[in-house]
Amino acid sequence: MKEQKVGRGKQYLVKWKGWPHSENIWEPSRHLTHAKKVLRDWQRKQSNPDTRICLLPTLEVGHWDYLIHCYKPKDKCLPYPQQQLFYPYENVFTPIDLVDEDIDPREGVMS
Repeated sequence: MKEQKVGRGKQYLVKWKGWPHSENIWEPSRHLTHAKKVLRDWQRKQSNPDTRICLLPTLEVGHWDYLIHCYKPKDKCLPYPQQQLFYPYENVFTPIDLVDEDIDPREGVMS
């Protein structure tokens, strides 16, 4: 994926699944509402390629926990909200506190 500024907005060069690269097209972000998570993940990687957010699965559909603090050089991440649980991650990274705007950090659910 590539990004370019156009006026006040941004456009992204999208490679559509099942189509050749010759059919790639620049799409404004407002057209990519079905791919918000992919777009946010890509934007985070661009702003800090060493930063990652670990997701923890939960039993209820639609509910999930995420990690906001990971420490180098330890091999564990601290879940949010802070609990006595740790989730190992192969590549440990520097502290972060990126939180999706769509998530209520008190509940860990999509709002």
